[in-house]
Amino acid sequence: MRKEYYEQNKIRIADKNRRYRLQHLEEIRERERKYYQDYRAKNRAYQNDMARKNYRKNHIQRRLNTALRRAKNRNNLLLIISDDGVHIRCVECHYDTDLAALQIEHKNDDGAVDRKRFGGTCNNYDIHKMIWYYLNHPEEARQKLQILCANCNSIKQRRLLLKSLNYYGIDR
Repeated sequence: MRKEYYEQNKIRIADKNRRYRLQHLEEIRERERKYYQDYRAKNRAYQNDMARKNYRKNHIQRRLNTALRRAKNRNNLLLIISDDGVHIRCVECHYDTDLAALQIEHKNDDGAVDRKRFGGTCNNYDIHKMIWYYLNHPEEARQKLQILCANCNSIKQRRLLLKSLNYYGIDR
């Protein structure tokens, strides 16, 4: 019954409410001001308590979510780069026991170009931007990147260092 009355007299009721608010504007403002002053301290204390209680939980959860998301992205990129798309393993020695020991490496040693492309200097770039880019461009990832275990990667880096030293005529 109320709903029907409201539907039939919607404009008249809205007009009446508007006239009341205009006539009693100061009273309404004073009532809102008093309410705000009375409950401000109480609400602020409650909010501070809740913030303190939830800060640690939320902070830990955010860090955990970030770590899980980054690990998932890295593992997805490893799957994209892998030879058959199923087995993630080193292209040199076929090591596949522990994913933490596998590293993403540039095939043509153009990592400096990518680091500059994804963040500026070689020492200050965002690896996660690069991973995200290659997740969205899998063909380019397969062309430019490869998976090496930590041992094979360090051997490759050592060979490159010795090659560059020999190029500049420096004996080791």
